[in-house]
Amino acid sequence: MVKKFIKDNENHKKEKKQCEDLYMKLKKLRKNFIAPVDERIQESTNNSDFGSEDFKFSVFVRLIIGSRTKDSAVAKKIEYLKSKGLTINSILDHSQETLAYELKGVSFPNNKAKYLIKSAKIIKNNYNGIIPDTYKDLISLPGLGPRTANMFLHICYGKTEGIIVDSNIHRIANRLGLVKTETEKQTQKELEKIVPKTQWKDLYVNLLGFSQVFCSVKNPDCEKCPASDICDYTKKYRKIEF
Repeated sequence: MVKKFIKDNENHKKEKKQCEDLYMKLKKLRKNFIAPVDERIQESTNNSDFGSEDFKFSVFVRLIIGSRTKDSAVAKKIEYLKSKGLTINSILDHSQETLAYELKGVSFPNNKAKYLIKSAKIIKNNYNGIIPDTYKDLISLPGLGPRTANMFLHICYGKTEGIIVDSNIHRIANRLGLVKTETEKQTQKELEKIVPKTQWKDLYVNLLGFSQVFCSVKNPDCEKCPASDICDYTKKYRKIEF
């Protein structure tokens, strides 16, 4: 029993080291191309109101209305809301019905309008109009989940309290062989075990870049992907000569 425990522990350490090495290789390869997420980050940091409370609130709104909605539709809606003045007070000036109408074009506009109004009230009354900077407080706000709370902290406060995992990161991490999981929650848990905490901050952007440029849900472009020679998916399902 003791020998088995020691052997299992040694195997776990070996697998963890292999995954760490794989991620570091991916990180280096990621520097060889620019993805849409990189351009979006650059646009945000060049924004004149970057870091302001209005900027943070626009990110907050984007994350809430972005669930199950295409990025292009979300971006269009955010620009529309900004053109009318997107602030906590402007949201509170709406009834749920009128805000839902303004959100027409994104999924579940009624629910998202309700979440935005409730969250705006809490932020104004409980936090003096400043969106909180802790995971615990953010996760308590209507409309934010673990992924979006971590994403908000990352974008607006430069904090990393957990690895951000959405459907794209779940898919990429499994295809590459970093993890073998069934759900996004499991993927986050496993990645946080194998990836050093110092690397958590950049993992989302690094893997999302591969998803956007090469590793789509259907028909991934394995032949052009710089990670093909270290990718489990390519080795199993694609015949490419290296």
